[in-house]
This record gives sequence, C-alpha cells and structure tokens, in this order.
Amino acid sequence: MKILRLVLILSLVPGFCYAQKDSSKPRAVTNITINAGAGIPSSLFSSEYNEFGNYAKVGFFMSIQGIYPIHHSWFGFAGLIGYGTNTFDTASYSGTGTFSSFSHGSYKIYTVMPGICAIIPGQNASIEFRILAGNMYFKLPNITYTGELTNSGSLKGHPPVGGTWNIISSGVSAFAYDIGTSIKLNVGKRFLWAFSADFLHSGLNGGINQVTKFSSFTGGINNQTTATFMYVTCFNLTTGIGYKL
Repeated sequence: MKILRLVLILSLVPGFCYAQKDSSKPRAVTNITINAGAGIPSSLFSSEYNEFGNYAKVGFFMSIQGIYPIHHSWFGFAGLIGYGTNTFDTASYSGTGTFSSFSHGSYKIYTVMPGICAIIPGQNASIEFRILAGNMYFKLPNITYTGELTNSGSLKGHPPVGGTWNIISSGVSAFAYDIGTSIKLNVGKRFLWAFSADFLHSGLNGGINQVTKFSSFTGGINNQTTATFMYVTCFNLTTGIGYKL
C-alpha cells in the first residue's frame, strides 16, 4: 500500500512541475500607453511639390495606443488615437522669393485608427508589431506673406509678381494607415515604459482645397481656390508610459 502511494505521488510530480513551468511562461496582456515624441515629415510632405510647397519641418506627435491580445495569445487587436503638428519651413520657402514679412501657422494631423497586432511577450519586456487603418483629419497652416515672387516655378518666363498672399487654413478628412512597432519594458507588475516607431501615411483622397487671396502692389485683387494634390507621410518616434490591465 505504501509502495502504491509512493508510485502515485511520483507519477504526479512531472505533471505538477510542468504546470508550474507553463504557468510562469510570459503571456501577452492588454495594455494602454501614452506616448509623445518627434513627428518627422518625409517624401513630398517635407519638400516643395508645387508652387505653394509642402514645407513641413520636424514637429511633435503624441498618441494613446492600446492592444488587446486574444486569450493572452501572440495576436490581437490594436488601436491608436494621435495628434501631430509640424511647423512651416519659412527659411526654405523664402528661397522662392523676396519677402518683407512672413507669418504662418502649423500643419495639424488628427488620427483615429483601429487594426491588428502581433506580440512577442517576455519576462522583462515585450515586442509589438501593428498594422492600423482609419481616418486622418489634416489641416493646412494659415500663411501670409508680402513681397515679390521670383521668376521660377510656375512663374518661369514671366515678370516677378509682387503683393500680399494669404493662404487660408483648410482641412480634409481622409483614409490613412499606420505600420508600427513598440518595445515595452516592464516597470513593476502593472506599469511599463514604451518606445515606439510608426510610419504614418495618407494620400488625402487625392487632394485638398486651398484658398489663396492675393492683393498685388498695383491694387489688383485675386481670390483663387485650387485642389492641391499632396501626400502626408511621417515617421513618428515616440516614448511614454503605459499600464497593464
């Protein structure tokens, strides 16, 4: 009888050890992070594309990000709500003319995007990959300048034009997508520190209406609305704190 009990106990030891090992295996958990950092414009968003230009400088981007692993697996759902601002590069734009005064606002970016994610959990840190798609609301800066445009761009072959230009701020809502990754370090049982990198892009559904009011030095006034075709492309490098639910 004692031998039978001993055999029974010994037969349960491997199962108990396996259960202990399996329960200590890292699991992906639901978490929310608040990030902030640099919004780096790229491609046509940061360079001149037409006579008005898309002279965006490195700016600021912040977001609220969240993931929900399905049954603590390596796959799940993700979401991002973001806000970004990029100032207008006055110095580069000034190369297109001679201006006596120049004032401007900033490009504004608002995003709401759900998507899917993959998570590689670890004891002290986890790595996340996400693909998101949703809506971007993009707003042009208000720009006012007085001076003379040089004989370049659309003015090539014509005399210089002088006066005051006022480009009215306008916005458009469009489809956008985001491809990103994060490294999240555990800070205690509930908190974490996140480092994120995201590629954000929108074609603005083909363009945005841009209203320009021009008053020439000779007294002429011209109001023009143009459909400006442009892309918004940014690399967002952010860091922040998070909470595990």
